[in-house]
Amino acid sequence: MAAYETLGKCWIHLMMIMPDHVHMMVTFTKQHGIKPVLTAWKGYQTRTLGICWQSDYFEHRLRNDAEFSEKA
Repeated sequence: MAAYETLGKCWIHLMMIMPDHVHMMVTFTKQHGIKPVLTAWKGYQTRTLGICWQSDYFEHRLRNDAEFSEKA
């Protein structure tokens, strides 16, 4: 995901890797959006590490600083 941040496609605030899933707090640019960035990232992880991801993802938008702090 850091490579996408370097390319300016997103900004990673928090990433927690769990045994069978990942939690992330990420800001995506309007230009690139969440779906293409996550699809590309999951594809890369599948090809290089053999991770078998579920077909979709759960998205929750944080609308203010209080929600951000609570979730972090």
